[in-house]
Amino acid sequence: MKLKEAKRNLRNVFLIPEDELCFQESDVILGIRYLVDEAKKMERPLVICIAMGTSQGIHDGQGVMSQYLANLLLLSGVDVSIAAGDEGNRGRHYFGTIDSPPYSTEFQLNIGNDDKKLAMEIWPNIPGRPAIQIISPDRMMTYKIEPSFNECIKFAFGQGLVWVNNIVFEEETGLQLILIRFDQAEPGIWTFRLDSTEDQPFLF
Repeated sequence: MKLKEAKRNLRNVFLIPEDELCFQESDVILGIRYLVDEAKKMERPLVICIAMGTSQGIHDGQGVMSQYLANLLLLSGVDVSIAAGDEGNRGRHYFGTIDSPPYSTEFQLNIGNDDKKLAMEIWPNIPGRPAIQIISPDRMMTYKIEPSFNECIKFAFGQGLVWVNNIVFEEETGLQLILIRFDQAEPGIWTFRLDSTEDQPFLF
């Protein structure tokens, strides 16, 4: 079935290029629900192929889409097939475990010359609840950004802008989410420092 593309305001928030196909998760769910309803009316089995994906989200089955699909699979006559993607060797995902004092760590992201607009997500696991500090390739740095409920902080790095949301409770999962968005990002090695605000271990 054909989906409508994501709204412009959401594309702007997540800095999605104009020439990229992009769909809202809510519209995908509504489309799936339509297919399920039609299959019931026709009294036919249904196989849903979802051949698209995202690098956003926590990827642990706690999101709305994951839970919705898991519940669908409990229905008789409904099956779901999902493309797994082919970006495993591109270094777009990272996992860290911080389990000893002082409960802090650094990791890096190499932003290329063509990557002017991008967004990234960090999903820490409790109990650590880290603050984040960002260091640009030319060693400019932010202050430590503590977890908050709805604060969005904007920083200027040369000609570029960086927005940071360190959200205590993400509304779908109840977990902490650190959302970082770059506009006209400076190419080079960016460093991200996470420090536990609870003096406790954490995963991310």
